Amino acid sequence: MTELPNNLRAWAQMLRDGTPIQPLLDLPFEPDGEKRELLAIILADLAAGEKITRLVGAAGTGKTTTLEFLLKILRCCGLTTTLAAPTHMALTRAKEATGIEVGFTMHQITYSGAQESEELEELKQRLADGLVTQEEFDAELAVLIENEPELLFNRRDKPNDKVGRIVVADEQSMVGQGLGADFMEALPETTQVVAVGDHCQLPPVTRDDEEPGMYFDLEGAPVKLTTVYRQAEGSPILGAATEIRERKVLPRKDFKDAKNGDTDLLRRHGIRAQWADADGIAKLFLAQMERHNGDAITVVGRH
Repeated sequence: MTELPNNLRAWAQMLRDGTPIQPLLDLPFEPDGEKRELLAIILADLAAGEKITRLVGAAGTGKTTTLEFLLKILRCCGLTTTLAAPTHMALTRAKEATGIEVGFTMHQITYSGAQESEELEELKQRLADGLVTQEEFDAELAVLIENEPELLFNRRDKPNDKVGRIVVADEQSMVGQGLGADFMEALPETTQVVAVGDHCQLPPVTRDDEEPGMYFDLEGAPVKLTTVYRQAEGSPILGAATEIRERKVLPRKDFKDAKNGDTDLLRRHGIRAQWADADGIAKLFLAQMERHNGDAITVVGRH
């Protein structure tokens, strides 16, 4: 049996040299050049002690598969990993996709919990006494949090020691400047982060006092996965999203000119018709549904 390298630099060099790693790690297939280059950069970053490295790619380009390869290499090097995600739903999906059992939301890692105010204590008591329903409780709690955000967001006094040597932070297109900065401050000094996300997503929602944009700057990653594989499964939504991302749709200026009479140009770009009001939109949509027996997707390319 071939002895596997137990250090990050050796794996990075193997990937750059083109050494087959499929038989070494029992992978479903050999990573292609794009994935090999990205994995080599991530491993080199981690070996160099970089606090943050990024695994970035658009929908369907193989981020999850590449992450699975990375996790196997990290285990060979004896590095413990913890999963993080901005929401419980994202965390659950990431756990299922990666097989990492230890995971937390970014808020659980970052903040120490609620500071109970008199209003919150009173609200809880009213719920316990049956004076408000759960729905009413949730609505009043939301108002309390909006007025007193510190109820749920007390930053930790010391780094969170529950995380592993490497934190794989998934769905980072959702994370803005405030949460991202607090999250990094909550990690132990020796912990490194692999930020995973789609650079083509909409920018995250941020507070009025925050700078806009993603904290981990996915767009600025030196290497991004670009080859779409999942599109082969026939997803019309993914196909449309890919065409929009690769700018195979009508540019704004040409679209504006075409609306003035060049209907052939519109049809060549899949634009079936124009309308002037909401009634026209409804009729067009219903016609599409009837034409395809209810199995139709309408992609709206412009506001």
